[in-house]
Amino acid sequence: MSNRGSFYWRKTSGRPNFLWMFDYLTVGFVLLFILHMRSWTFWLAIGAMVFFSILAKFGFTIPLLLRRLGFIIGGRSRPARGWWHWDRIDSNND
Repeated sequence: MSNRGSFYWRKTSGRPNFLWMFDYLTVGFVLLFILHMRSWTFWLAIGAMVFFSILAKFGFTIPLLLRRLGFIIGGRSRPARGWWHWDRIDSNND
């Protein structure tokens, strides 16, 4: 029995691609261009393809990119307790 069919299933758990080289997240932009063919939607689709290709090249995903941006904006300092634990009533003024 030939084991030829298992090759196609080898990489199915990986990150899906669109048109064998572009990320699957660009499908919406390409669909927008197909449904509304204007020059700005064409350049938006091309820009999205380039953006997501660069993200994939560096190994980033959208959740990881948002987490990294939150780290850059928020800085290294994190409070030990959340804001919901702060004592809002000053009990020392009795």
